[in-house]
Formats: sequence, C-alpha cells, structure tokens
Amino acid sequence: MIESDHWDHGCPQNVTTIKTAHLQVNGGALMLKVKIHEDEILTSFLSRSARANGVERMRSFCIDLGVNLPKIKLGDRNEVTRLAETLGTSPDRLMHAAVERDGTRIRVGHEWFDNSRLSRMHLRFCPDCVAADLVKNPFSSPYYRSYWLLPQVTTCVEHRKQIVEAAQPQRLETNSQDFCAIIDQLRRQAPALLDPSADCQPTYFEVYVAKRLAGEMSGHPEADVLPLETVIVMSEIVGAAIAHPDVSKRALSPEHMVAVRELGFAAIKDGRQGFLESLDKIASLAPPGSCSPHGLYGTLYTALDRSRSQGSYDVFRSVMVEHAAISGRVAPGTSIFGTRSTSATSRVRSVANDAGVAIGRVKRVLRAKGLTAPAGAAGLLDPSVAAAAREHFHDVWSFKNAREFLGCNLRTFNSLLSADIIARPPESFPQGFVSRKAVVDLAARLGNSRTVDDNPQLVDIHAARTRAESSVAEIVRYILDRRLSAVAVKGDLPILAALRVSTGEVRQAHLPDGHVTADAARDLLRLNTTGFADLLKSGLIKTTSLEYPRENWHAVPLAEIKRFRAAYISLQECAEELNLNKNAMASLAKRAGLSRAFPSNVVGQQIFVRTSAGHIITTPQ
Repeated sequence: MIESDHWDHGCPQNVTTIKTAHLQVNGGALMLKVKIHEDEILTSFLSRSARANGVERMRSFCIDLGVNLPKIKLGDRNEVTRLAETLGTSPDRLMHAAVERDGTRIRVGHEWFDNSRLSRMHLRFCPDCVAADLVKNPFSSPYYRSYWLLPQVTTCVEHRKQIVEAAQPQRLETNSQDFCAIIDQLRRQAPALLDPSADCQPTYFEVYVAKRLAGEMSGHPEADVLPLETVIVMSEIVGAAIAHPDVSKRALSPEHMVAVRELGFAAIKDGRQGFLESLDKIASLAPPGSCSPHGLYGTLYTALDRSRSQGSYDVFRSVMVEHAAISGRVAPGTSIFGTRSTSATSRVRSVANDAGVAIGRVKRVLRAKGLTAPAGAAGLLDPSVAAAAREHFHDVWSFKNAREFLGCNLRTFNSLLSADIIARPPESFPQGFVSRKAVVDLAARLGNSRTVDDNPQLVDIHAARTRAESSVAEIVRYILDRRLSAVAVKGDLPILAALRVSTGEVRQAHLPDGHVTADAARDLLRLNTTGFADLLKSGLIKTTSLEYPRENWHAVPLAEIKRFRAAYISLQECAEELNLNKNAMASLAKRAGLSRAFPSNVVGQQIFVRTSAGHIITTPQ
C-alpha cells in the first residue's frame, strides 16, 4: 500500500486491505495482526505475519498454519484458496497478491510477464519504504511492493528515491522470499544498503507501470488495453530507435534505458498521433534506402502480435501500415503484417527459416552484398533484398538433411565431400551446409547407374565396404565411373542404402588396369591356395604392391599370368584338359615320367614345364 495522500503525476490513493485474522493452531493462538496491501506480494504478507506472531522464519510459520509454502510461491490456486479460507477472506483478493506461474509466464498483480522480464538475480527495494514500514506500530514489518520485481522501474514512486539492489543473503536460499528475514539479515550484515538512497524523480513510465500492476487505468486508453509487457517492450524499441539509432538496445546501460523507456512511452501513451510522429522521426534517422529502420516495423508487430489485443492492436498496426506506405519504406499494396494487412516484405526470420540457416548468417550475407540488413530477427526486408537473400540460400541444405536424403552417417557424408563426389560448398555457405543441387544430382546419377536387378549374390555397399576393404566413397566412385558391371537398386530406400554391388567387382576395381586379384589369378592358373602362395612367396610370380589400406593385397599383372601359363602348367589344368580327376592325372603323369618344374619344398603343388607335357595335352593357343 502506498500511504501518501496521492501518487505523483495524478495517481490516486490505493488502500485495499484484508482484515486481521485470529487463528487457533495446535492449541495456541496465532494472530495475523497485519493487513495485506494491494501492491504486496503474498509471500511478503506471510513473512510479516510470521514476524507479528514472534516467529523468526516464514517457513516455520507456514508449517504451523499447515500451508504448503512451495505451492504458495508458485501461485497454486488451490493452496491459495485454502489459505484464504483459513484467513476468512476472498480467494480472489488473496490470489491477486500471489505471484502465479504458468510455464515461462508469471503473473504479478494484474499483469503477465515472461520470466526474463523480472528481476531474479537481486533483491530490489526502496530503503525509505522499509524504514517507514518499520516505525509504524509494534506489529508492523516491511512488506515487498510488487513493482520492485520489475527492473524497468528504478525509482520508488512514493518516496522519489532510487531503488537499490542487494544480493540474496546466504543461508536463506530455501526461504529467499521471506522479506522480513532478509531485511533483518541485511541490517546486520550490510546496514549501508538501508541508508536513504539518492533522490530521483520517477518518470511517467515508472508511475504508469506501478499503477498498471495495481490494476488501475491511467487515462491513456490506447496503451491501457495492451498488456503491460507489450507497453514495456514497445517503449524500449521506439525509444532506443529514436535516441540511439546506431546502437543495439542490448549495448545501452541501465541508466540510458531509463531515458529510452520514457522517450518511447511518451510516443505510445497518446496513441495514434504520438506513435506516428515517432515513426517519422525514426525514419528520418534511418539510412537511405532501408526498407525498415532497425527492423522497427517487424519488431513492433511481433510485440503487438503476442498480445492480440483488439482495438489497440489495430490502432498501432494500422499506424505502421500507413506510415510504411507514406514513407516509402515498404512498397504499397504489399503484405507486411500477417493476414490482417498486405505487404510483399519479409521478416529476416522468415527468410532464414526458408533457407534453413541462422538469422545472423542472412544478415552477414546481405551486408557482404552491400544490402541493408535490419537489426533484430523481426526486421523487414523489402522484396528485392529478400529475393537476393533467398536466391543466395536457395541451394543451401544442412548436412543433416542431406544425410537423411542419401541415407548415410556423417562420417560417410564427409568422405563423399573429401573425395569431391559431392562438390564442396562455396565459402559463402555456413559451416555444416552443402549444395542441395549437388546432393540431389549425386542421387540421380547413382540411381541411373543400375545395370541389373537385385539378386542374392549382390550385397549393400556397407557390406561390400567391409568385405572388399573399401570405403563407401570408393564404391560410389566406381559406380559413377561404370567400373562395376552389376549394380542394383533395392526398393524405395535412400539411394546409398538401396545400392547393391558385387564384392568381387569392388575388389577388382581397386586394382590398377591390367591387374587381377590373387583369387582371380589363382583361378586363371588353375592352382590351389597352397601352391599359389608358395609361388608368390618364392617370387616365381611377380605382383604389384598397393598402398594403404590394401598394402597386404597381391595385385597380379595379367602379363605375368600369361608369361607363367606359357611356360608352366599345373596338374589341375592338365586334369581339366583331359577330363580326368586329379588322382588319375597324377598316375598318368607318373607313368609318362613328367617331373616337377619346382621342387616340392619350394612349391607344394605339382607344376610341370608346359613343353614337357606336350605329348600328353595340346599346347594352348
């Protein structure tokens, strides 16, 4: 309660109270010998009640009353109603004093705010108010005014003193809203904080905020129908744009923001005419050719759009539309503020969302192109600027979207970029983004590379990668270069998950031209595994070394196979030529007196000189 005869700037007296209650608790009498003031916080009332009954902490007092303090702090309606029944007063009047929470929204008095709008790091109070409360009567204790919660109010509207900020005292974390206990501790630990503060005349804006929290109207109907949070935001936006057109609002000091809010509030409190004059002044300060100085139209519309307050919403919105058309900042006949009017401009946020990039990236690209980049996510871009931004980012696709489209993980996707299978994005692209066209073109090329239908002999490229000691990028490159004759596409899976290839063909594709794998060479020479390994070990068959990760592979030149076959023939090949089994062929070679070309301790397989076996088989052409 503000107990002076009047508020400065024409504010009336505010004396709504709740009667004293006498309670019986656990056989003893508790007397709530205090009044709850219209602008008081409910926890402050309970704190004073505890002190009036000789209880040091509000928490202990609430336990005696059977009141759930955490629920009271959250503004739980059922718990507040139960407390009202105990006090014998109206639940609605008590609920008005509660700080009610709904998600990130908090109601203080008659107004709802986002949690970020309220002071959470410090305890704010007026030392003169505290001093006055302490000397009233033996049962009086200081109470916490609701407007102290708002950091936008820096002056006590009753005493014309600066509001001070104190850190929450230690060891009171679980009871931080016990205002009386906090004041007692501050009086002992930091008495200087309770000394009279500097004289400071409250601004019209600060008086207006205090009155609105108490549920009073100010005589400014256009502003009064807006939520108080919207009035605060609009005052800061307009004031900053007029007073500091070249400085971000966030860079302004708290002292500067007091003047900024007063300047902006003066523009909107008188409704249409004052608002229009402010927009004219802002437009004159804006750089030539900008479609919306500092994103003003968009940021103001965003603040209004949250409230959707009919009447005042339409008044301010129509002024913006009218001013945009008159000033030429936005082309007439275009669509600007949703479905309620028309403008072809776009918000920076909309362009960024369409492109799938950060808002800051859009602004940096615009500045690099020599175009105006309005401040704030809601700043508006005229049609040509928005079109330039969209054109630049039209081909931008995030790695995440590209990977989902192709059906691969990030490691595989990066390998495709490193191998230039997908063209690397230009430097103007943000990190983690790639050309959409490049990804789609790759998928189309792979899909068009199908040569056969799927069959059990083919495996997906991830299995082929393991069996052929390969990478997905290598296999994709072989497919694109038509080095694999058997490529299938299975179903409607993402393209990299749908591809099926032959492991043998992948292994062969790793080798230089004119070479075959060891398995293929052994088959061509009709050698068993042991004999072929001995020939390689002894250097009787020359191979070509490969690089990591296939340095242990044996790439056999076709010329080496042709040379060896011209000079030698294996027992197995002789048997195949004569259509005999190996045992029968071994007996025939023994009877014919064929001797081994290589000692058994060098090559563990029977290999003959081809010319010596000519009388048994026909020399191949």
